[in-house]
Amino acid sequence: MLSFFTSAPTIQGLTTLFIHTAMIIAAFAFLLGVLNILLVHLGKIARREGGWGYSLALVLVMLAVLVLGRPGTRGPMEGSVAWVLQNIQIPLEAAFLSLLIFFIITASQRALRSRPREAGFMLFVAAIVLLGQIPVGEKILPQWPAFKDWLLAVPTMAGIRGLLLGVALGTIATGLRLLALTDRERYFK
Repeated sequence: MLSFFTSAPTIQGLTTLFIHTAMIIAAFAFLLGVLNILLVHLGKIARREGGWGYSLALVLVMLAVLVLGRPGTRGPMEGSVAWVLQNIQIPLEAAFLSLLIFFIITASQRALRSRPREAGFMLFVAAIVLLGQIPVGEKILPQWPAFKDWLLAVPTMAGIRGLLLGVALGTIATGLRLLALTDRERYFK
């Protein structure tokens, strides 16, 4: 994080070292993840445990993506991967997001019953953002899109940064507890 605040060569060198180390660790974590999925789900398929069909689908799709997604001479997002992304991934994401609105409405209704003031404020801010996204909002008040952009850039990003910082600190604490073997019985059964 210091590299964002200073341009000292020592800090920049350490930043580069940390980034390269993180890339190597991520590559090994990816390989371990693939091996773990294969070992767990191929065992499930071989034993015909409950839900083995889902395990078979997972393994086949994972192998297909690995084979189709290997970088070629034209790059990784050309040809078959682009087709899978355009015709399968994006429509599935759109379907899940369209279902999400029903869960949001249900959660808003429950929140309005339990905490009407806080939930009302949340719905008010959501209405401002939604009106800032559509052309009608600009017709009502020309400054509306600019206010919506400020609302998303300043207070919302502050909350997101706080959440991400909390997640990062929790991950570090969990990793340290795992390395110190204080939760040995939980992780190593």
